[in-house]
Amino acid sequence: MVCLAAAVLTKSGKVLLARQFVEMPRMRIENLLATFPKLVGADKQHNTVETAEVRYVYQPIENLMVLLMTNKHSNIVADLELLRLFAKVLTEYCPGEIEEANVCKHAFELVFAFDEVVAMGHKENVTMRDIQINIEMESHEEKLSLMIRQSKEREAREKAKEKEKEIARNKGGALGSKGGIGSMPSSEMPGISSAGPVTIPSGAGIDSSMGMGGMGGMGMDRPPTYQKPLAKGTGMALGKKTMGGGASLLQQLVDTGEVDDAPMGMPGKPAGPAGGAGGAAPANRVMSDAIQLTVDEKVVVSMNRDGGLESMEGKGDLTLL
Repeated sequence: MVCLAAAVLTKSGKVLLARQFVEMPRMRIENLLATFPKLVGADKQHNTVETAEVRYVYQPIENLMVLLMTNKHSNIVADLELLRLFAKVLTEYCPGEIEEANVCKHAFELVFAFDEVVAMGHKENVTMRDIQINIEMESHEEKLSLMIRQSKEREAREKAKEKEKEIARNKGGALGSKGGIGSMPSSEMPGISSAGPVTIPSGAGIDSSMGMGGMGGMGMDRPPTYQKPLAKGTGMALGKKTMGGGASLLQQLVDTGEVDDAPMGMPGKPAGPAGGAGGAAPANRVMSDAIQLTVDEKVVVSMNRDGGLESMEGKGDLTLL
């Protein structure tokens, strides 16, 4: 027996699925499939048709037909048995109503099942159960490896959860071990955690009459301490007239060290209390004439038409006469 091809057609002759099992030109397969509807009559009850080249064995299933093309010397009984097996495959892998859309939807499953039934034109010794197992491609080794992998993944997830809990416990313990300053209860020292005894040295500025209640107010705001106001500096003021300007300038020069701070005596009086035979040397005279300061300032302002200031630049010169 040599099965040339198997096909699923509509009753009008439209080919929905075809699978050839021997090497044949595509043109010949198409010609054989196109010839079959012309040979089948509506009034014929048998399911075989022969031509000079091949034998057609077919079986109607609802609105479709399952067709086998074999050579003329094949065993007709074996052909009919193979045809029934193909019909079972079609009903198995096309659940529901067997129609054109359903066959096209499951075309690949049908082709794979046809390949399990016939190989190189000869029927395989298989049953419908064998075909289902081969199509499902079940493997004990694959299932075993899948179970092992799932078990390892489950163990890894459990270990990760345990590690996460351990890290959380360690973190909580580390936060609990960190304390504040004192070991007194919170009712006496609010806001301070107990980490150990507190030692307050004597003379630290705490009144002895405060007691523990006074220490409990350490968390409260302290009153501001008195600070001595800074002395207002007396610098050089420009454009301000002062009495005795020469004397004040001289005093500033003395303060800065530019003029020797020697005892200044009155004119005609000796510097020391006792004079020699020739008389004491006259005291050094310091020039105390008035000075004049000239200040020249220039301000360059750039404004827009609305009166807004865009830029301003100020320059000045100070001249001592």
